[in-house]
Amino acid sequence: MSDQSVRLQAGINNVGSYQVSGIPFVTGGLTLPLTSSAPLRIDFPSITSYFEFRNHGNYHARLAFSANGLKGTNYYLVEPSGSVQIRAKATSVFLASNNPTNTLSSCTLIASLTGITGYDLATGLSGSAGIG
Repeated sequence: MSDQSVRLQAGINNVGSYQVSGIPFVTGGLTLPLTSSAPLRIDFPSITSYFEFRNHGNYHARLAFSANGLKGTNYYLVEPSGSVQIRAKATSVFLASNNPTNTLSSCTLIASLTGITGYDLATGLSGSAGIG
């Protein structure tokens, strides 16, 4: 009789990777650049299942999934002293101030990470496809 066991491992389409409690990721005290031409890029150590961006500043902030998303219209606009919670697979996010004359400080990014590493989700992310 042969060994018919199945080896399960973390992967982009492995449901269990998203159902279990995530690995915590927090970065605070962020200062955002004044324009979207040179955004702040935050790379996650592994793929997210959920993340939250908190804007503790007095001006709007932009959050996108690509640098080009910030330059166009494919971004989240986060209110002053507001936050946005997103349940999505992401390997990085791009942040910038929406005010060209003032920086935002005391922004926080919180994420729930999966055990999936070494996977490039950026392939196929395009503003023309509506992905920011």
